[in-house]
Amino acid sequence: MESQSRKKPGPKPKPIPEVKTCIECAETKPYAEFPHYRNSCKVCVSKYRKALYARRKEARKASRDMAKSREACRRWRAKNRDSEHIKAGRRERYQKNKEALNALSKAYKEKHKARLGFMQHKFRARKHGVLSTATYEEWVALCDHYQNRCLCCGEQKPLTVDHVIALVLGGPHTIDNLQPLCKECHMKKNVRMTDYRPAATVIINSKFGEEV
Repeated sequence: MESQSRKKPGPKPKPIPEVKTCIECAETKPYAEFPHYRNSCKVCVSKYRKALYARRKEARKASRDMAKSREACRRWRAKNRDSEHIKAGRRERYQKNKEALNALSKAYKEKHKARLGFMQHKFRARKHGVLSTATYEEWVALCDHYQNRCLCCGEQKPLTVDHVIALVLGGPHTIDNLQPLCKECHMKKNVRMTDYRPAATVIINSKFGEEV
């Protein structure tokens, strides 16, 4: 006689109710009018989804409108930044918040002292009408390449930006025209067209036993 398989005893499934109460509208409706495993009826779920879609649509529209508004403000400021009433408003705001603005300006200059010092050379290049493409990040990479040493004396000192061909002589403010020098060596070089970069490897290797 073949053995019959026995089913493991377990909890019996709950009977499906005929009606159910919606937690949104508090109405009792047939169970078929509710989505699977939802306590809200199909009508309330549809209303919620439509409202959610409308809110997201308004948010996207507001985001686009905000972007257009910001762009319009930028164009307006670029066009009217030199107008007299704009300057008067700036002077008035400065007088009202003079101490706070000065403190913020001082803290910013202390934090970004090296970057602001580099930017002065860009303004000088614009004044002399020469090409200016060098960035502060390129300058930092150049100093790191030479181990933050002066290319003239080979010592690790606070470095200054030196143009191989000076700006007053028509030299460009590009990374291939820059070399890091300490303040003393920079003052000795002055505006002479002296390129220390080819001899930099020899100086540092002979004095420090390191490669650039």
